[in-house]
Order: sequence, then C-alpha cells, then structure tokens
Amino acid sequence: MNKEFMKQEALKRLDILTETLNLNPNIKKYYKKGKLYYSYITGGGLLGSIDTIGYNPGYEEIVRKFEETYNCIVYHVIEDTFGMLSLLYVSGNEEEWEYERPDGKYVPANVYVFDNEKLRKNQYVVAHEEFGTIVCASKDGALVRIG
Repeated sequence: MNKEFMKQEALKRLDILTETLNLNPNIKKYYKKGKLYYSYITGGGLLGSIDTIGYNPGYEEIVRKFEETYNCIVYHVIEDTFGMLSLLYVSGNEEEWEYERPDGKYVPANVYVFDNEKLRKNQYVVAHEEFGTIVCASKDGALVRIG
C-alpha cells in the first residue's frame, strides 16, 4: 500500500477526532509536516498536553517497530496513567479502513501494556499488546483514554 495514500486516510481520521472529540487541530497541521504527536495528562491529572513522539525515545521506538511489523502508519498516540500506550493507526489494508475509523468516542487502536515495575525505571518493556477499540474523551485538546 502506498504510504502517501495511507497518510491521506490518517488526515481524515484526525479531522474526525478534531470534530468529535475536540482534538487540538494543530496535531493535523504537524502531522502534515511529518511530525507525530502524542497526548498525555500532566499536572496531577488536571492538564491535557501534547508533544512530539520524539520527546520520548521509548515511545518513538515502539511506534517504529509497530509500523514495520504491521505494515501500517501511526497518526496519533495516547499515553495514559495506567502504564498503557494506545497507537492510533491506518493499516495497509484499505478494505479495513471503514472499520478502523473513529466513531464518536470509540477509537480503534493497538494498545501496549507496559511492565509497571520496569516503567518506573523508564524502561519501556511491553508486557503485552492487543488490537481493540478504546473509549476516548479530550482534555485541553489532548486525547484521554477513559475506557
């Protein structure tokens, strides 16, 4: 599958998330320029924030391996406070795109669950991963996984 074609689909999905969940519209602008961002919560759960995935090299490596392994592209990432990382992606199989698109607060993702003991030492060791649908909301333009 052509990566540029997949990127156009990713931009459509970012539009959906901006319209339905109030995702910061700058994320789409940055993505167009080739920069991947992730959402996270700071300030003791009071502030929604975004930053480039390169801010966290452990996350950047997980995204790179995921894209290589599954022949897809990641268009946004959500960090949560439970030791999980959700990758929002476009698969290389166009026939699946209709089912992969966000639908209201329901967003298909690949979720990585970290070994919490190692995570406390800033070691991003994946305990397991699974494809599924997560439930999201937004806080200050950042996506937050709520289920």
